[in-house]
Amino acid sequence: MYNYGIIITKEGDYSYIIASPEKAICDQLYKTKSISNYRELENLIFEDLRIDEQEFRKLNLEDISLLSEKYGSTNIKKLYGFMRRF
Repeated sequence: MYNYGIIITKEGDYSYIIASPEKAICDQLYKTKSISNYRELENLIFEDLRIDEQEFRKLNLEDISLLSEKYGSTNIKKLYGFMRRF
């Protein structure tokens, strides 16, 4: 169920998996206590997690929407709503 957003990379004889930027932020928000409003979410994203605003704007909204459905987390649903307004 949570395989969406996983990238398999190979370098030489080694392979490893890495999360897409969208999955990485969703994973972090999934582990975070419930966020009550968009202001709190904004502070978490830009101050606590120190995500650059320009990089944040590059996140794929469709991927966040799909991940929001898969996780069923209110924090990730808030992220999707925030991104639509941002």
